[in-house]
Amino acid sequence: MELKQRKPNRLKNYDYGQNGQYFVTICVDEKLPITKILSKIEPVGIAVPGVPQKSQNNTVPGDAKIILSNYGIITENIILRMKDFYDCIKIDKYVIMPNHIHLLITIDDSGAPGTVHPTLSQFIGTMKRMINKEIGVKIWQKSFHDHIIRDDNDYMVRWKYIDDNPAKWLLTEP
Repeated sequence: MELKQRKPNRLKNYDYGQNGQYFVTICVDEKLPITKILSKIEPVGIAVPGVPQKSQNNTVPGDAKIILSNYGIITENIILRMKDFYDCIKIDKYVIMPNHIHLLITIDDSGAPGTVHPTLSQFIGTMKRMINKEIGVKIWQKSFHDHIIRDDNDYMVRWKYIDDNPAKWLLTEP
């Protein structure tokens, strides 16, 4: 039986260690039995048929509230701690969805000339390993999706996507 060839998901000949901004999506392994492993999303102030309305505590833009699971809490704690390991890489914005996370990441080593810093793949790999170790089980798919931010408008489109994603989830998930 011939194995299916994976399509490369990094841009050929692009240096993912150079200064730049990236929109990254990391998905939970689809083979796991729990599809909402990181969080659940509840409506706030919007009417969704068959879903009871909840309080306005911990709201996010888009009239939806994310309630992190224990795995989601661990994921958030690691995301917030990543700046302690890589001072040239900053997570500008993130959202922890039920089965994936989105991150806006900036690589900027202009303040430390001559220092070696990780590529985007190395950074994401480290973050995923730290989360897996803390949880005690591998939860992530093998790779991740990235989009290289091209300009300020592109950056703001991705920022808004992160803001709106929880509310969109309520409209698409059963």
